[in-house]
Amino acid sequence: MNKKIAAIFYLKAKEIQSLGRDKSKEWAYRKAAWEIDEMKDSVNEIYQKEGTNGLLKIKGVGRTLALEIEKFLDSNKY
Repeated sequence: MNKKIAAIFYLKAKEIQSLGRDKSKEWAYRKAAWEIDEMKDSVNEIYQKEGTNGLLKIKGVGRTLALEIEKFLDSNKY
């Protein structure tokens, strides 16, 4: 699951970069993707146990990205 979420965030960062949009937003996605990609704990398990607050504890994940992760996990698209 972590790899899928990281891949989505990497793609979003690349899309933002290719469109020449906000560099800080691009780097926010990249940093979160790197962190999630390297995590030993499952993002899904963290979310199931702690909800949004658990996601916010992940380094590089702020409210906006936590809500995106939530939406992805809740949609059962994995």
